[in-house]
Amino acid sequence: MALKVAATTLGCKANQADTQAMLAELIKAGYEATGESETPDVIIVNTCTVTNMSDRKSRQALSRAKAENPGALIVAAGCYAQRAPEELLRLGVDLALGPGSVGEIAQLIERAREEGALDAVAALPSEFDADEARAAEGKTRVNLKIQDGCDRFCAYCIIPYTRGKPRSRPLDDVRRRAKALADEGYLEIVLTGIHLASYGRDIGADLLGAVRAACEFVPRVRLGSLEPMLLTDEFIRGLAELPNVCAHFHVSLQSGSKGVLNRMRRRYTPDEYLARIEAMRKAIPGAAITTDIIAGFPEETESEHEETKAFLREAKLARIHVFPYSKRDGTLAAKMIQLPMRVRQNRAKELIQIGKELEKDYMAASEGQIRDILIETHANGDAFGHTDSYLYTRVPSYSGEGIVKVRLALEPDGMRGELVE
Repeated sequence: MALKVAATTLGCKANQADTQAMLAELIKAGYEATGESETPDVIIVNTCTVTNMSDRKSRQALSRAKAENPGALIVAAGCYAQRAPEELLRLGVDLALGPGSVGEIAQLIERAREEGALDAVAALPSEFDADEARAAEGKTRVNLKIQDGCDRFCAYCIIPYTRGKPRSRPLDDVRRRAKALADEGYLEIVLTGIHLASYGRDIGADLLGAVRAACEFVPRVRLGSLEPMLLTDEFIRGLAELPNVCAHFHVSLQSGSKGVLNRMRRRYTPDEYLARIEAMRKAIPGAAITTDIIAGFPEETESEHEETKAFLREAKLARIHVFPYSKRDGTLAAKMIQLPMRVRQNRAKELIQIGKELEKDYMAASEGQIRDILIETHANGDAFGHTDSYLYTRVPSYSGEGIVKVRLALEPDGMRGELVE
């Protein structure tokens, strides 16, 4: 009888892709993928360490998996495991492995079964470890990781230490995987990476080339997180010429204050950011620009916080993910003067409220637009899915599948899409 494996993923889309790659490797080795409710023999928790909250959620997921499945072998994978394997082994984890060992998951599990608790965290690879990941969201959307690692060393970020230097999936392999996924029936590919802007630097390629390669095979290609200075006129023009590129771009910001961005070691100013997203909107009408913001960065003054609030309103972003600053030992920001957690949390609440207002504004501005929607689920006779601009939308009385064209209308609790012939 095949051993059963279940997996839980915390963190970014690159982690989601890694989880799918591990499951694909284990299925190839004879395992059966299942849910935690079906008494699995192996449980993988793919951890995140980007904030203290991420660490806590990772520990909780591991402890819960062990408590609810006392007979299962518990695997801690991902960035937290790469950073602190001993810490997780002390929790009772049976196997700790980092992002560089995804392709060895089956052999490492067998070693842990035979030898007992195993720290298998290894040096991160210097080349991209190609995987055969499958979908993270049913049979509609799939994450395709094309890049790993980062060498930007922003003042607050621990990820360069847990993911290693930038490395890229070869362009021919991007094309091969995109075709294979399209042949399996996936309609949208999300190109993901730890620092997508670095794609191709190590292999003589560029991100636009990878996007074009994926666009050859699937109706929709969505991009993961981008850096504002990647959005050159040439890059934007190239995206605008590809009709199957989704009009949703997550462009990293972190702060709307020039002084804070400088202390963060970000390589742009608020004015440069604004110019780049305005160029994107001009070239791709209706595009949704989303971002991340860190609230309460060390030494941030009340005036700088107000600058961020004003900038967000000026930039008219479609959605904002807000995180209170989290100290990461080993980073430059950890040596700076830290703000009280109460201040960070209060500032985060203010920014979250602005984000809610901006999201409502974007939804209202989208009313009447005709957009493509990828049907993902059905309930109570209606269909649900995301538009190319990533608005979650209800299509009343529709039982079909695939990508359909709808006219958007605003409802009290979201968007409605009326079918357009």
